[in-house]
Amino acid sequence: MADSKVTKSKKTTKLAEAKQNTKLAKRSTADLLNDLRSSSQAQLNNALIEAKADLKKAQQMLKAGELPASHVIKQMKAKIARIHTVMTESKNNKDKEAK
Repeated sequence: MADSKVTKSKKTTKLAEAKQNTKLAKRSTADLLNDLRSSSQAQLNNALIEAKADLKKAQQMLKAGELPASHVIKQMKAKIARIHTVMTESKNNKDKEAK
């Protein structure tokens, strides 16, 4: 009996994490881009590392059959791509200003 309670507890925790990730992914694209563009390069690097870690967790949950909504993976990948885009934009803007 104790094992089943522990298993339910782990599943409940993972489900709560997945729901939180879904809420974060639902944030509007315009708001996300505005926040990213106002961030420093170090903050962008940290956001990228965090987004990649979240993606890895979600992929592991999907593989284990514990992710309730698989579309979250696609949304997380899109967020990572947006971060890369903003990093490239800021780099290109700095290069143009230097010339």
